[in-house]
Amino acid sequence: INFVEITNYISTMLNKILIIITLLCSPIVMSAQFTFDTNPDYIPAGQSKESKFYLNTKRIIKDYDGYHVWIAFYKYNDGVKVRKNNTKSKKHKTVQKKFYTLENMIINLEESKIKIVSGVDYDTHGNLLHYDNNIGSDWIYIIPNSVLEAVTETFKQYISDNPIE
Repeated sequence: INFVEITNYISTMLNKILIIITLLCSPIVMSAQFTFDTNPDYIPAGQSKESKFYLNTKRIIKDYDGYHVWIAFYKYNDGVKVRKNNTKSKKHKTVQKKFYTLENMIINLEESKIKIVSGVDYDTHGNLLHYDNNIGSDWIYIIPNSVLEAVTETFKQYISDNPIE
């Protein structure tokens, strides 16, 4: 065995180890952004310093109040497992934090206002963490230069390109 063969062998083994480590760690690195960016039913609809928002284009219903839509959003720092310690029993418990939220809202384009109807929080496995019905029973006027305005503008553009009857 010569030096070149040893070098090639070591290089091949290191590449295989790197691939294995990457495959094992990829679920940890998976983000909500990747989940929605790769789903054809969702389009990016806005972002803030803390969160990114996506419009579900397959679940839009038009009625007398406006358009019922589902908005998915995630906070950039969510989706992390938290380890809680119980000092009395000295046991550790891993609690899954929220990965993303789906909110059902009504958008009234004529009056430039929205009403949040319900919200659902999910963990990284798609399990339901929390459900709220009738979160905001009052209409909220859309504030200029806000995230809701960006979401509304994205929605307007989508329905102008894809009319909803």
